[in-house]
Amino acid sequence: PLQSIGRASLPRALPSGFPVATALPLTSASPSPAKRPASSRQTAAGPIAGYEWVRKALDFAVERIPPDKLLLGIALYGREWIEEGDGTRSRSLTDEHIRELRVRWKRAPQWDERWRSPWFKFEHRKVVHTVWYEDRRSWSAKLDLISEYHLRGFAAWRLGFEGSNFWSLAGIRPQTAKKTAGRNLSAAKSSKRADAKEEPSTQGRSGSSQ
Repeated sequence: PLQSIGRASLPRALPSGFPVATALPLTSASPSPAKRPASSRQTAAGPIAGYEWVRKALDFAVERIPPDKLLLGIALYGREWIEEGDGTRSRSLTDEHIRELRVRWKRAPQWDERWRSPWFKFEHRKVVHTVWYEDRRSWSAKLDLISEYHLRGFAAWRLGFEGSNFWSLAGIRPQTAKKTAGRNLSAAKSSKRADAKEEPSTQGRSGSSQ
């Protein structure tokens, strides 16, 4: 984000060819129609980035910025909200951990059609656990928005939390993503993911700074 490198550094970063990225809306005061739900550790349990919310965020963005300069943020993690006593705490989960919880507590995933996101809930020792996450179905719906809105690609967070099925959907080899993560860059993929199988050696991809 801009604040991570400091505005004073921009005159040096841009001429040198370094990509500079920031999240939209730019500030909490921005007149964006894209209100929650996009749940976080500070909110009640809900979708990480509900489909309807993502579309509103994109509508807001493309009215102000050329689509070919935009990367769609894709969440590779899940979140577990734990309601105990008078408060709620939460933690991020990897795809593997989510599958372990489902098996351990014998929970089938539920599907929220409005937000196109999977979730499940269980109770242990009178403590309620609610997990929202992304899966093949929800990822596919969001990745399709890249071509629909003619975006440059996507930026993913957090590499290493996802399951291998994400990369087959995105048309990127997992080995490529691991190398990108080692350079502390976000994985990005062009909207032409449908052509990935025909031209595996020329996967249009780029990185964006964190």
